[in-house]
Amino acid sequence: MDVITAQEATEILRGEGMKINPETVRLGILQGQFPWGNIIMDGERVRSCWIYKEPLMRWIEERR
Repeated sequence: MDVITAQEATEILRGEGMKINPETVRLGILQGQFPWGNIIMDGERVRSCWIYKEPLMRWIEERR
């Protein structure tokens, strides 16, 4: 399982033409808009964020 950071996901998505930042990536996962990651919150703070590269790449491919 290839897990990447929100920053790495942001770079991949920007490479595909999406105007996005790591905070938006994390919020999208948290709100269920991006199905390729998981977030653990500690109150108002993101405690952990896992982004799974293979599902992210499939998600991108489906939208090309």
